[in-house]
Amino acid sequence: NIPVAAAATGIAASTAVSSSTPALRITSLIVTNQDVLIAWEALGGTTNVVQAATSLADSFADISKPLPITGAGIVATNYLDPGALTNANRRFYRIKKA
Repeated sequence: NIPVAAAATGIAASTAVSSSTPALRITSLIVTNQDVLIAWEALGGTTNVVQAATSLADSFADISKPLPITGAGIVATNYLDPGALTNANRRFYRIKKA
C-alpha cells in the first residue's frame, strides 16, 4: 500500500518564482482527514487557478474559482481542496495563471 499523502497528491509545477521568471511553485501539500491543503508561491497582483487530475495522463480541470493573489513580489498563498480524498485515492495538482 502507498501512504495516503503520496497516493493523494502529485506536484506538477516545480520552477522557482522570481520577478524574472514568474513561474508557480507548489511548496507543500498537507493531508488532513479527506482534505488537502495546497500551498504555493506566486507573484502578487496576478490571478491563479488550482487544477487537479486523477492521473498525469488525464486532463487537468479547474477545482477553484480564480484566486486573486494580493501583495507585491513573491507571496505565499494556499487553497483547501475539501473532501479531495473522498472520491479518489490519488490526485495530482497544478497551479495555472488565469
